[in-house]
Amino acid sequence: KTWFNAAHSSPLIANTSHGSGKTTFLSAVASQMLIQSPITEDIKPVLFLCQLREKKYIHYQVQQSLSEQLSQQNDGDERQETYASAINQCCTTLHDFIFASLNNQQKVFFEAVNYVDEIQFNRLWQRSALKSNSTLSAKLCWNVIKYLIKGVNEDHEALSFRNSLNEYSSLTRSTFDYIYKEVWQKWYRLLAKQNNYWDEEDLVAFTLNQNIQLPSHSLLLVDDAQLYSKNTFQLLIQCNHWVKNYSHKDITYWPFIFLGDQQAARPSLVHKWVVQLSEVLCQFTDQEPSLLLSMQIDESHLVPHWLNQQLLNQRLKLKVLNLRKEKP
Repeated sequence: KTWFNAAHSSPLIANTSHGSGKTTFLSAVASQMLIQSPITEDIKPVLFLCQLREKKYIHYQVQQSLSEQLSQQNDGDERQETYASAINQCCTTLHDFIFASLNNQQKVFFEAVNYVDEIQFNRLWQRSALKSNSTLSAKLCWNVIKYLIKGVNEDHEALSFRNSLNEYSSLTRSTFDYIYKEVWQKWYRLLAKQNNYWDEEDLVAFTLNQNIQLPSHSLLLVDDAQLYSKNTFQLLIQCNHWVKNYSHKDITYWPFIFLGDQQAARPSLVHKWVVQLSEVLCQFTDQEPSLLLSMQIDESHLVPHWLNQQLLNQRLKLKVLNLRKEKP
């Protein structure tokens, strides 16, 4: 079956390998949505979430796809110039997407000089006593803190969480307990508080807790989905236009595409992103998490022939955002 025939009634959640064409595919979908629907103050036609290192490349990919599609239209050349700003607004990083909605007082909590990523965390680790007293790596500790501690809204000391740990991760319980108590509670949490350190998980948690109103989007595209936490999935899905304004019974085709690369994922042993995403999605649908688990699609479907204008018009326009008749 083709991807659309197989997945039309559920969000597409899939793992593919590097070089399978997933970014090209998502770029084609994004460009098609930009052509079909204008950006307004209330809603964006698409949110294409990407990593900072890929942002320029994805902008280029979307622009190329736009050019190819517009070249077949009479006024295509004139319209191309108007899309640069739209691409910048809709194809963005998680940080930029959230930051655009914060006021100046809120941004004070997230000074760039205090930002911590995996590289900065490793520097802090190298200067700590943990480096010599632990056999664990900084990378493993970073991923556990990001995806299993800060990235989930759970009571980490509760028996229910500890018993379900194997559903989320390939970690042993003893390894998790050591990182949670010795690395997180006794070291990094205190260090971060003393120095006002923050990372993307803090930004996401702040946005959720403060109920920051983010721009709505009609279609959510997530590249490298394995790099995002459960809380981030929650945040992105709940600001979707259809989720915010319609009952799940009124949505026949869920406007989400999550493509990850599990084999190449640095946190793959720590973070089973598909399981966590499925649990979030089941809050908004009437499907069980097991029915939303990853569809291992044939990689031959994610190739440049998806750029075909006629195919995109026939499939994307009719399938991705096909809603039942709106209620009065």
